[in-house]
Amino acid sequence: MKPCGTTAAYQRHLKLKEPPCESCKAASREDSRRKYKPSVCPGCGSLMGRGPRGGSDLCRDCRGRPAWRNCVICGNEFRPRWEYSKACSPKCGQIVRWGHPAKHRKNGRICEVCGKIFVATYDLQRTCSRSCGVLIHGRTLNAAGKTCRIWVADCLTCGSAFTAHGNMKSSYCSRACRRAARFTRICVCGERLPLGMKRRVCDNCRHANDLAARRAARRRRKARQRGAVSEPYTLAQIAERDGWRCGLCRKLVAMDKPIPHPKAPTIDHVVPLSRGGDDTRANVQLAHFLCNSIKGAGGSQQLALFG
Repeated sequence: MKPCGTTAAYQRHLKLKEPPCESCKAASREDSRRKYKPSVCPGCGSLMGRGPRGGSDLCRDCRGRPAWRNCVICGNEFRPRWEYSKACSPKCGQIVRWGHPAKHRKNGRICEVCGKIFVATYDLQRTCSRSCGVLIHGRTLNAAGKTCRIWVADCLTCGSAFTAHGNMKSSYCSRACRRAARFTRICVCGERLPLGMKRRVCDNCRHANDLAARRAARRRRKARQRGAVSEPYTLAQIAERDGWRCGLCRKLVAMDKPIPHPKAPTIDHVVPLSRGGDDTRANVQLAHFLCNSIKGAGGSQQLALFG
C-alpha cells in the first residue's frame, strides 16, 4: 500500500469515499500540472491545454478553418473563417461586393444629378429624389410626377375592396387573408371551402355527384336485368355532345337546375330499355325532365347515331 503523499494514495482515498489528506491533494495537483502542460495555438495565439497523450497543435476553433491567405483588396494576410472568404475585414468585403465601402446613412450625401445634400435611406442611394433617380438611370417620368399607381380590387378571401399600390396582381387585402388563402381549397364550382376541410368539393357539388352516381348505377342495373349492352358515360359528356339542347323539343336545357325542375337535365333512351334498347352513347340523348316524363317508356324515336 502506497503511503500518503502520492497519487495512488489520493485515488485510494477517493475509492474508499473518505476525504483525502493535504499531502495527497498536493501530490495530485503536482501530477496534473506535470501532465497537462499549457501551450499556445500557432493559428490564433490562444492558450490551450494539452493532455498526457499530446494531441493537435491547433485549438478546436482553428482545426476546421482554412489556411492563411492574402486579402484581395489590401493584401494583408488573414485566416478566413469560411473557404470562400476573399476579404480580411468588413470594409474590404464591401469593396469586393459593391466596388466601394458602404457610406453611413446618417452622413449627408451629394446628389449626383442636382448636387443637393440629402440623407440616404439605404446604403446604395445615389440621388436625393425619385425625379433625379429616373434621370440618372435614363428613364422617363410622367408630367404629373406620380411614382406609383393605385388600383382598387376585391380581396379573394374576405371580398372587401382594397387599394393595391402599383401592383395589379395583388389579390388580398392583408397578410392574414393571404395566409388564409394558402390553406383553403377552391371547389370546381368556384366556391371556397372552409379552413380545415379535407374534401376538395363543396356540399352542393358532393350532393350532385352522389345523385349522378346513383342514377348511373340505376341505369346500369336496369340494363343488366334486361340483358342490354351498357357502357360508361356521364351527363356532362352527353350534354356537350348534344349542344345542351333537349333531344325531344330541341330547346336549351337548364344545366344548373336540379330535378324535379321542368327544365332540369336528364338522360333519355331513344329506344327504351323495356323495348330492347341498349344503355350506350348512341342510344341516349339529353332531354328536359318534363319532356322525358311525358314520353315515359312509351313511344319510340329514330336511333341517333353519334360517335
